[in-house]
Amino acid sequence: TVVLVSPTSWSADEDFSLLLVALEAYEARGRKAVTRGVRCPPHLLIVITGKGELRDQFETQLAKQKFSFSTVLTRWLAEVDYVELLALADLGLCFHRSSSGIDLPMKILDLFGAGVPVCAYDYGPCLQELVRPDETGRLFGTGEQLGATLLALCDGYPGDNTRLETMRQAVIARHIRTWEDAWREAAAPLFRVPLSPPC
Repeated sequence: TVVLVSPTSWSADEDFSLLLVALEAYEARGRKAVTRGVRCPPHLLIVITGKGELRDQFETQLAKQKFSFSTVLTRWLAEVDYVELLALADLGLCFHRSSSGIDLPMKILDLFGAGVPVCAYDYGPCLQELVRPDETGRLFGTGEQLGATLLALCDGYPGDNTRLETMRQAVIARHIRTWEDAWREAAAPLFRVPLSPPC
């Protein structure tokens, strides 16, 4: 089972219908595999965390679906449980749509901080400052693209040489830098001042 986590506030700037479209594509591939007698894609356990006004609407849509190759849970978690869930996750999902096109979702930083690669809705060029395609995650624009991405990333899971594991290692390597490392690399050359300890 591949564990996916999607933190959300269930607001209008996140379109979770894209997830349902993606899971339909994933389901179709699974049914084909069964018919042909070949290896099926791994089961997906998707946990959507958070609370907000659109949660009930999504749950109503979800209840109409019959998925055999995925399970979707919606939960509100205490902070300690949320942290533990991130530690268990294999992949993060971000459906955030930026109205300005320039803000960066903090939920992606949460996931990266836990060593979790992310598939994120592509709302503009600034997103690649966080999600480096095929290195620390993937970007998608449609539910069909997300479905294809999930199939590609989960192929061969579990295993040491899967794309998912390669991305996880890249996220871990990229996010072990400290604040001081980032300062020396990005800011110090601009200000031409040495790093000073905080007051």
